[in-house]
Amino acid sequence: MRFQFTLIATAIGAFATQGNATIIADSVAEFSGVQGRDNWYYGYWDRTNDADGQYLPTDFQPMTQYLTGPSINYGSLYIPAWYVQDLSYWSCLHSTGGAPNGLDGNQGRLPIEHWTTRRWVSEVSGSINITGDVSIFFPYGGQATARIVIDGAQVWASFVSGSTSLPYSVNAIVSVGSSVDFMIDPFQSSDISDHVQFTAAITPEPSALALLIPCIIFARRRRACALAPIAALALIAGQPTESRATIIADSVAEFSGVQGQDNWYYGYWDRTNDADGQYAPNEFQVMTQHMNAPSGTYGPDHGSAWYSVDGTYWTSIWQGGQHPNGTNGNHGHAPVEQWSIRRWVSELSGQVSISGLLGCEPGWGCSVVGMIVVDGDIQFSQTIPTGQPAQAYAIPFNVNVGSFVDFVVSPNGPDVDDHAYFTALITPEPASLSVLGVICILGLSRRRRVFRMY
Repeated sequence: MRFQFTLIATAIGAFATQGNATIIADSVAEFSGVQGRDNWYYGYWDRTNDADGQYLPTDFQPMTQYLTGPSINYGSLYIPAWYVQDLSYWSCLHSTGGAPNGLDGNQGRLPIEHWTTRRWVSEVSGSINITGDVSIFFPYGGQATARIVIDGAQVWASFVSGSTSLPYSVNAIVSVGSSVDFMIDPFQSSDISDHVQFTAAITPEPSALALLIPCIIFARRRRACALAPIAALALIAGQPTESRATIIADSVAEFSGVQGQDNWYYGYWDRTNDADGQYAPNEFQVMTQHMNAPSGTYGPDHGSAWYSVDGTYWTSIWQGGQHPNGTNGNHGHAPVEQWSIRRWVSELSGQVSISGLLGCEPGWGCSVVGMIVVDGDIQFSQTIPTGQPAQAYAIPFNVNVGSFVDFVVSPNGPDVDDHAYFTALITPEPASLSVLGVICILGLSRRRRVFRMY
């Protein structure tokens, strides 16, 4: 019996660590001043001058200025580094991160939005695991978004604010020649203090099928096979839960000034004037006012945003978050309770996973309730204490074609400073764990029947 357990542990341990044995690519160790060396390229996307405003792999433009000494932009802070054009734009890439360029014309730089892009061109086909860290370099206080985009499809994104290093881990599928782009964009198009750390190490991903090996090896041993699903659960629990290269919807990347684009709608619920005070999907009211900054309500904050009525209500939705309106008449706004609602209409049926960040935007002391409501049923609800920074959430649930998935922010008392950060990434819910469990359980059941015959 001890021999069986030892072999099971050894087999699982070997496969669990197999992904760490080989590093395919390393953004820090392989950084260089030569475009294409070790399959790494350094460039940017000019969002301002892009005709459709949608990123494609062919929109990648290589940087041409590589400095091995001090720059006008950053002095001796980043040596060496790539630049679009030192002094004209903040856009740069160095060994451990980079900086984008925004529309605010910060310190005389041109008001053109650049997303800096570190590209790795895959030399392998199959499943890979990408790990690294993101943060804002201390002591800077910028805000940005870090993204991983593979062959034009976003597979991961994270809001970056604060100097605490946040580790990430993403599973994805690539082919030889796939473009894996590590992008940094200025949050709400502002580049102030956007000194971003963004590293990446790429390794092979262990095959989930390896988890079945103990069950197969010991198929004649009922107890040994019984341990296989338990071991599978333990190992899978330690694996990353981000997408396997398929993103169904992304509230940040797909935000727009067009209602219904990419199945996203922007609206609110007027709780004060609702007859029964209970939210129903058909009570969603579409916002009709879309503005680029500045607005009467927020001035230059939030950039492009939707409003119920600017200047009358705080109720608004922008790329990274939402603001409700309360009954306290804050700064002369109408004392009417409105819940801001970002709605996605499902284009598929089945189980999906929603993950993202929910909390207060940096610098604001919001106190709100964030909810995810599917076809009128609350699937997730989280009360945000005053000033709590954004934290990660993840939930699975079932949808049908045409299901209404509403991301709701309501005031938790007065609406003072209720600038809530609320993002959503919708992906298919992985079924591999269920398949493994069924296979092993069926195998165990069969062994039990044989055992009883004896």
